[in-house]
Amino acid sequence: MSNGRKNFSLIEQSTLYNQVNGICPLCQKSLSYMKEGKLQKLFENIR
Repeated sequence: MSNGRKNFSLIEQSTLYNQVNGICPLCQKSLSYMKEGKLQKLFENIR
């Protein structure tokens, strides 16, 4: 059963992330964090 959500490619996800400067447009919280020197994402990866 489909949930009606679009599946975004990694390139599309990066583009969208950059368009909002890594900040959630709804709650204004960061969409990423640093862990062991690497950037980790906090948003869903819909596949």
